[in-house]
Amino acid sequence: SEQDSQKTPTINNDLNPHWNAGPFNFKLQSEDDVLHLEVYDEDTFTSDDLLGRLDIPLLDIAHGAPNEAVRIKDHLKDTKHGELEVEITVSPMQPVGKASSTIVPDALRQISSTNVPNQQVSALIQNGGLGGVQNCLGKLSLRVIAAHNLVNMDTGIFGDVSDPYVKFWLGSGSEQDSQKTPTINNDLNPHWNAGPFNFKLQSEDDVLHLEVYDEDTFTSDDLLGRLDIPLLDIAHGAPNEAVRIKDHLKDTKHGEL
Repeated sequence: SEQDSQKTPTINNDLNPHWNAGPFNFKLQSEDDVLHLEVYDEDTFTSDDLLGRLDIPLLDIAHGAPNEAVRIKDHLKDTKHGELEVEITVSPMQPVGKASSTIVPDALRQISSTNVPNQQVSALIQNGGLGGVQNCLGKLSLRVIAAHNLVNMDTGIFGDVSDPYVKFWLGSGSEQDSQKTPTINNDLNPHWNAGPFNFKLQSEDDVLHLEVYDEDTFTSDDLLGRLDIPLLDIAHGAPNEAVRIKDHLKDTKHGEL
């Protein structure tokens, strides 16, 4: 239902936004399902304005090669002009463990929708959520809220300060598989409210690595600090209960995440 919809972060004052947000995960119960996406202009004091919608039938993608990303760029409906670009991957899912009594039908697949360009998107599909995968303890869901008092790596002239984003990955994986938030320009106290970003948790001894960078155009991005979060206590905590963490960044003069 639309009540179970997910959405990207909002990008302010941009008619050609690039989110690179996600992946957002769903259970695909039927190959005849449709992915509904709506683009909105976020308003503070009035209702958000619809900027267009896109409906993507999933039949051809569900019958395509598994784990292969399909990039779709199409014109938005119910608007004068505008396009939306998304990337969709369908992956087979397995029941948890050999002794599981839950039988997952072959048609059940995990669908991951990664929003690439154009405006704030609400993605909704029936029967949302991420099921178990063989040898997987569960799903780790990360939301990056904000950073505070970051180091300025730019000139500081006329408000030219660091342009931060956060990159993150699990220690059991690879930094090459990292995900990241959007970049917020000229802000030492950025509020992303980005995510959720989902990972398969293979081990309770895993560690979530987060690094904050200042994005630069012509030179390498500058490290603004890092944070390593052991997941043991969280993995042994109450399931589906959010744990908020605010801590000092390492390898920097000051800053919190």
